Amino acid sequence: MREYHCTTCDFHITGPADDVADEIDAHEEQHHTSDTATKVEITPEILRDVADEARRTAHLGAHGTINALLKWADWLEREQADEQRIDELVHAFEWGAAEWWRANGRPDFTPQPLPDSVRAGIRAVLAKLDEDPR
Repeated sequence: MREYHCTTCDFHITGPADDVADEIDAHEEQHHTSDTATKVEITPEILRDVADEARRTAHLGAHGTINALLKWADWLEREQADEQRIDELVHAFEWGAAEWWRANGRPDFTPQPLPDSVRAGIRAVLAKLDEDPR
């Protein structure tokens, strides 16, 4: 028999050593994974700050890394702007549907959140618009 008690999260298991060994390993791996995972939200500002610090302190061969950080910051900024536009369009669709129902005899209509497929459709339209040079 093997008994295991994790003091970090109060996980407890008892059983034949061969039967519980895999569960104990999985539990310890879970702690290792969650303890080493970053808790910092990566933002364009953080990426640009890191690039600026690298520019000040790094060797001459760091230009590729600095450029990659700046490109990542630009990409992340565009993604955030796109998500904001999508949120605004989803809200407009929900508001428009509510107004239509209220105008057509359902004054108490409350719009339901739109499914993810609508967000995906809006994202596809915005991507197509971004391709159009006009």
